[in-house]
Amino acid sequence: MAEQQLVDYIKKARTAGQADSRSRTLLIQNGWTEAEINEALLATNEPSPTQQPVQPVTAELEPEPQMETVASVQPKTQVSNQPEPAFQRQSQVSGEAQVRVQPAVTPAQQPVQSEPVMNSQPAYEPARSERMPRNRSMLPVILKLLIVIILLVVIGVGGYFALWQTGLFSKAYNKVFSYFNPKTTVVTPIVNESENTQVPTTPPILDTQISTKTLSSVPEDYDVSKITVAGFNQSGDQVIFCAPLKTSITQISCFLNGQKLLDNPFAFKPYWIGMDSTSTRIVFLYYDSAKKQAFAYEDGREGTRYNGTITYPVFSADSKDFAFMVMGNDGKNFVVVNDKAFVPHDKIFTPPQFSADGRYVLYGAKDGQNILWVADEINELPEPPGL
Repeated sequence: MAEQQLVDYIKKARTAGQADSRSRTLLIQNGWTEAEINEALLATNEPSPTQQPVQPVTAELEPEPQMETVASVQPKTQVSNQPEPAFQRQSQVSGEAQVRVQPAVTPAQQPVQSEPVMNSQPAYEPARSERMPRNRSMLPVILKLLIVIILLVVIGVGGYFALWQTGLFSKAYNKVFSYFNPKTTVVTPIVNESENTQVPTTPPILDTQISTKTLSSVPEDYDVSKITVAGFNQSGDQVIFCAPLKTSITQISCFLNGQKLLDNPFAFKPYWIGMDSTSTRIVFLYYDSAKKQAFAYEDGREGTRYNGTITYPVFSADSKDFAFMVMGNDGKNFVVVNDKAFVPHDKIFTPPQFSADGRYVLYGAKDGQNILWVADEINELPEPPGL
């Protein structure tokens, strides 16, 4: 017959929401056998018989102890509303009434249960941030650094090509290197095929009396260390230069062999000076950086302004004509002779030069995929006189 105390305990545990498996585990831990527990579980499924009051056998019998509440004996890790078995088996000395119930062990002596409790709150689970390894925080930092480096490279390359496309680099290059076009005379040997001998051309006879000589000196009021521009005539006996005053570097004057020609009439200084073969024509080239325009200045007269930079200036052999090339701000190139502009091209890749008869200005150009040898007519032949 099932123990009534076990039956009552199981019923109370069910009422409190505790599973039978949990009750079985706790009862086994308190000394009850599997058979006794199974009988009690079966009895809970049947109507309980009327219990007769238990009469004491002797006067020495102790009163039947009442079931203690679960809260008084349950461990601190259990839920307070679930009943726990508060009794253990104990055998008394023979001849006395056997008492099957005694107070449970104290909470400090009762082992902590590790089995999960049905219908109870879940065990503590650490937060995700606590389980994350610390070294993972370096990954986003590395990614950010890589993104910054890539952006800097893209900006640098883009800026370089943007400046190159606008022509700033090419303009600076032409300003520094394109105003002088030195020519080297190559002596080609003439081969006499009949005698199989080489007869070299006669080299030019140099005046052995030529030596270094002073052409001019800079006036004391001007800073010789800050000469802005200078040029020689073809015979090499005249020099023209511009220099600022020592007291004011913005006031610039130009001299021919030490004789003052003029004071610079503009707020910006000339970047090229040239003389013809007869030393009668002197031309200054200016560039207005504020308006991005270039022009020639001769005999106190300002020439036509062009939107771009003037390069490759050249005089004709008879000094009648003066030509140069303009690198336009729109990317086009064109040649100007005596303030007359010719057809623009995608690119002009040779300095303009005059034909022997002085009728044409010649240069190489490119339009699209076509390479051109251009001859622009500048002087027409005179018509024959009529009869």
